[in-house]
Amino acid sequence: MSFAGLLNNTCTIQKTTRAQDATTGEWNDTWADSVLLVKCRLDMSRGGEVRTVNDELLKVTHILYMDYRADLNWWEYRIKVSARGVVQTFNIIRISDGGGKHHHLEIDLELVK
Repeated sequence: MSFAGLLNNTCTIQKTTRAQDATTGEWNDTWADSVLLVKCRLDMSRGGEVRTVNDELLKVTHILYMDYRADLNWWEYRIKVSARGVVQTFNIIRISDGGGKHHHLEIDLELVK
């Protein structure tokens, strides 16, 4: 089976943005959909690894696979995945070039509760 055939879910890539509250006029951080209907595959992490990012220890709950894209980073984006009728939101912990030579991404995620 090809890599594309393994991508059995869709996700939405969200980007952090600022919005002004209509009542108070205060500026707040929020999320806006950036890219819709991205083919992906979501799996539980292998043993719940802990990865180091900026000298922090973070628990990885899931791993997401998708075609390679260069515009994604962990500090501006998060992922919403629709799997089996359930939508879950994840913070990006680490992004790796999984297949090498820009074949696909393997993204370590933390479930937002």
